[in-house]
Amino acid sequence: MKTGIFVIAGSLCCLLCQCARHYDQKEAERYIVESERQWAESVASGDPSAVKRILADDFLGVDPKGRLYEGENDRRHTKCAAIFRFQSR
Repeated sequence: MKTGIFVIAGSLCCLLCQCARHYDQKEAERYIVESERQWAESVASGDPSAVKRILADDFLGVDPKGRLYEGENDRRHTKCAAIFRFQSR
């Protein structure tokens, strides 16, 4: 009888944990999609505020060629992105 109670309690815990994890994943996905949208608007307008909010102070990234870069570079280049987009055409 005690074993059955533990099995039921364990099953309920697993079920509740799965529901909580699913909610957290959906919330994380929503945050990522919204942040991508804000980042794109930030680059298009040259306003680095979204990039500053999204990137941690100690952010370290890797570009497609394998070179490392710091978040400060992204924040600085965001201010000029709109200018570069129009000059390159």
